Amino acid sequence: IPYMTADNTTDGVVITITDISEINENKQTDLTVKKLQEDLVRLKDRCTVMKNTGLYAFWTWNIIDDAITGDTKFYNILGYQAEEISRYEDFIKIIHPEDVENLRDQVSQGLDCHEVVNFSYRVKQKEGGEVLVKSNGIVRFDDLANPVEWVGALFRA
Repeated sequence: IPYMTADNTTDGVVITITDISEINENKQTDLTVKKLQEDLVRLKDRCTVMKNTGLYAFWTWNIIDDAITGDTKFYNILGYQAEEISRYEDFIKIIHPEDVENLRDQVSQGLDCHEVVNFSYRVKQKEGGEVLVKSNGIVRFDDLANPVEWVGALFRA
């Protein structure tokens, strides 16, 4: 804006500066939060649909406490009660002997990576026989890159 004197001559320029970086940052943050919230709702809906198909079961292995938990379908597919497979070594005991070494190797590799790991193994049934299971999961790590939890899904193959 020109700065005018009393005799209407230009004596300088008036420049007004407004820092809008914080406003833009807040708008960007709001948009990011909104998108994350929408993505979370969409993901929750997908999980609900998957679970309601009756084909998939969900499990969690708290690595720090060595505690395995699952939904009802998880225990139904495996054919065991929660208290029978509440720890990693309990779980290994129900795996077909020919699949144990491979499963342990896959678990070991999974504990070192940040990608989804796919498993295929046979579970020994209490009454005899076996069931083929396919599972996948991903490990969550803490801020120091230590594995803390493994979450996944499985289904009867």
